[in-house]
Order: sequence, then C-alpha cells, then structure tokens
Amino acid sequence: MGELLNAGVPVPPGFIITSDACREFIRASKLGRKIQRSIKDVEIYDKEKLAKLSGEICEMLSTAEIPKEIERGIKAAFATLRGNDSEFTVSVKCSTEQDCGHECYASRGVSDADSIMKEALKCWESIYSPEAILQREENGLRHDDAGIAVVVQKLVLPDKCGTVMTIEGPENRNVLMVSARYGEGVKGPEDVYKVRKKDYTIIGKSVCDQRFMAVQVDGKTVHTNVREDLRAQQKISDKQIVELAKIGLLIEKQYGGPRMARWAIADGHLYITETAPVEECRGKPSELQEIDFEEHASIVIGPAGVIGATAITGVCVCACLLYTSPSPRDRTRSRMPSSA
Repeated sequence: MGELLNAGVPVPPGFIITSDACREFIRASKLGRKIQRSIKDVEIYDKEKLAKLSGEICEMLSTAEIPKEIERGIKAAFATLRGNDSEFTVSVKCSTEQDCGHECYASRGVSDADSIMKEALKCWESIYSPEAILQREENGLRHDDAGIAVVVQKLVLPDKCGTVMTIEGPENRNVLMVSARYGEGVKGPEDVYKVRKKDYTIIGKSVCDQRFMAVQVDGKTVHTNVREDLRAQQKISDKQIVELAKIGLLIEKQYGGPRMARWAIADGHLYITETAPVEECRGKPSELQEIDFEEHASIVIGPAGVIGATAITGVCVCACLLYTSPSPRDRTRSRMPSSA
C-alpha cells in the first residue's frame, strides 16, 4: 500500500490489522505450542487427517478471546474511518493469498466493529488451512509464529469498472489498454480503448453494446438492464480514459514492469482495487493478485500525521494502521515511507 500511495495511486480508504496483531492473538490464546505439537504428530501428506486437524485448530481459535488492546485498536480505527456515516460499510480480507498458500477468506458489507473482529478472526484462522500448514511444513517454518495482516477497506460498489493493461502485448509496449463496463464484475461485454503511452493520445476505441450489468442490492449481486440509450455509448469519457492511462503508468513505473490493474468508479470517485504483473495474468484477466497492503506500510504516530504536501493520514491505533488516498491534485507529490 505504501508503494501505491507513494506513486499517487487512489485506493479505497481503510485500515490494516497487522500480522503482529495476529501473532499476539495466537500468543495470548496460549494455543501456539499446542498447535505446533499437534501438527508435528500428524501425517501432513494424509489429506483427510490434515483436513481434520485444520478444522480442530480453527475450532479452537474461533472460541479464543481477542486481546482487549487489539479490540480497542480496531474499534478506534473503524470509528475514525467511518466518521459520521452511520451507513458506512467495509470489506474485510486477508492481505495476500501468498501468506495463506490458498484462496483467502474475504467478507463484504461489514458495518460495525464487532463484526469486523469476527471477520478478522476468520482471516486469522485461514493461516491454519490444510494448504497453509503444508506450505509451512515443506518450507521448514514454525506454525506458532505464523501471522497474516487483515485489510479493512471501504466497500466500493462501482457504477463502472474495468482494467488497465500497461502494454498491448509482448510485441507492442508503446500502447496500453483500458477496458470499461457498467456495474461491477469481470465478465461480460466491455469497451476497449487503446492509448499511446508517450503522449496519452487515444488511438483506438471498441465500444460494446452492453445490455445488462451486475449491481449490489441488499448485499447480493443481481443483474439488471442497462438503460437503452446508454447501452451502445462509450462507457467512460476520454478524460477518464487518459486519467486511467496515467495512473496505469504510475503503477508500472512504481513496480518497474508491465502491470494489470483493476479500477472502479463509485459515487464519482476513481479507485484502484487490484494489481498484478502482466506476466502472471496473461490469459487470466480475472485472476489478479491482491495488493500486499502490509509489506510496505508504515505506521505514523498519531493522532494524525501529514506526510509531504498531501493529506495522507497515518493513525497508529494499537496494531492498526489507518490510511487514506491522496487527493487528485496531490497524486504526483505524495510520499509515504515504504517501510516502518
């Protein structure tokens, strides 16, 4: 997250429950040694036995109490993030799939601190999935020292969404591609725009006839008709295409190579929600690597800190890091330390 903020990339506001908080929870539960011993005694290549053990460990953790200091930190961070918005909702998810070795737990539409703690606990349990246990065993890592960060982010319900691919293909790295569709999701018809990287000139447009779109209604994804007069229209303006192209190149420069990024526009605000190297996604546009929100995050001692010339706020609340995106005019000037 620090890398993306440094690059001036807009991301949904939120806070991070650090991996140290996870380890402190395991330590306070006094289950660490028991977990280590029980895994040592099981045949890890016996899928049934490993799955049974994983379930038993998760059951033990689900009844353990979260330390009060961590609980207070989560409540304070959420109260600061929510402000006066009584209908504010967030998503809660593991920071990276790489930490778990499998598809991570994620939840959407969480609206209170107690529920956030319940969802965080489920994220912490995921480090003892059969896949994660096996991965640590094969790499000679201890199980009682495992930890994972939890990302709590404002829930973005997009009016429009799409991707930015910073190269057109292996043979043409001078052109980038922007796709766009109404609603949310990764499947279905979409516009595709080509942009010349050296001067941000739009050199090609393929506008689709989108008749249906996916939207959220009462926490469920439903498909609805696109207004007839909008179906065959360009989904985003030329100005937005160029803005996305510039953001894509910021991300490419930050990571030092071609990237794919997923974007969303909600209530008039543009956010980057996922990114991955192009090489890891070729042919699989929907299988994006989650941003590692903790690896480069830095805790700024609060109650509030201003970094550089922009309002990136870092609030240290126990084991939580609160962050907000830079404003558009400050994107090229913002700087956040990339390590604690």
